[in-house]
Amino acid sequence: MSIVIYPPTLDWAWMKQRPQQLMTQLARLGHTVYFCNRTRSAPRVESVEPNLFVVHHHERIRRCYPGQPAALIRNAYDPSMKLHLQDEDAAARRVVSKRRQIGYVGAWAAWIDEGLIGQCSLLPGAEMTVIGPQFDRRHRPGAYGGKVRFLGLKRHEELRDYIQSFSVCIIPFRITPVTVAANPVKACEYLAAGKPVISTALPECRTMAPHVDVAASREEFIRKVAERLDEPGDGTARSSYALEHTWEHRAREIEAFLRSLPERKEKA
Repeated sequence: MSIVIYPPTLDWAWMKQRPQQLMTQLARLGHTVYFCNRTRSAPRVESVEPNLFVVHHHERIRRCYPGQPAALIRNAYDPSMKLHLQDEDAAARRVVSKRRQIGYVGAWAAWIDEGLIGQCSLLPGAEMTVIGPQFDRRHRPGAYGGKVRFLGLKRHEELRDYIQSFSVCIIPFRITPVTVAANPVKACEYLAAGKPVISTALPECRTMAPHVDVAASREEFIRKVAERLDEPGDGTARSSYALEHTWEHRAREIEAFLRSLPERKEKA
């Protein structure tokens, strides 16, 4: 088995996204994994689970390896969130309330198209909810006439109830050099819950069609949201797609890639 070192780009406890998920799965496959925290603290090394260690004090890794083999590993779904399992009690409450919820889960950052958030909040009978940390941008609840709820950062294990309460989930990203390279993990989580997903024209979301509806313009985005509020579509197919793209699948992709690499010969 291999030794895997993840460089110090973020802290282990900061949210729970691709780095933490992939390193956990690789450790469970038998590899020894060292996750280097961006923030240095004591103790130097913490054992999280078998084969998985968080390194709190380290020397920054600065080497680059031009021309070396590389693999693109996309985001995935974490089945431990149980989004694919319906909470019958919560579902019954939602039927009684008959609220049409439009939801966004993710960082409130410069790449969010606030205009789309505002327009979604104006759809008849709809409520707009935003969940996630403020990331170099502050919430402006007053800008939407009180029609957008900002709930802030929630723990990973809390997201299930919120996402399952949404009628439609959105990915309202501006199209920029940064976002065209994004593969939003939230898309996998929305789909696992069987929810309709509307995204702006992100290339990675286009690869998820027909499970994700991609809009080429603001007008088309709002129209698709309104349509999915009335006709949600095939939630079972969306859940099945997410379960075929879990973090365990991604870890096995990495393992297969590592096995495909030629063995390095030791220098005499």
